[in-house]
Amino acid sequence: MNLLKFNLNDEVRVKIKDAGVERYVKLFNQKIHFEDQLSFNEFKSRVDCKGYHKVQLHWIISNFGNCGLGIANYIDLNLLFEEKDFKKGNPL
Repeated sequence: MNLLKFNLNDEVRVKIKDAGVERYVKLFNQKIHFEDQLSFNEFKSRVDCKGYHKVQLHWIISNFGNCGLGIANYIDLNLLFEEKDFKKGNPL
């Protein structure tokens, strides 16, 4: 069996649904001073031409990992990875 390593700090692409954007913006704005707060439209505008946000994998885990089975209400479960980010792993 060939194993590949992927670092949680590497970037992935994820489609974040409107409910996910609302969730993230609400959580983000609770921690940030009023003048630095993020709007729904500002965050939505950060997508690429195919509708994906480019984020580190740990960002997805920290913002949506506690949603359990409901995570599909917030993000598309199919993530895109860049092949260059995978490193050959040692077999277990």
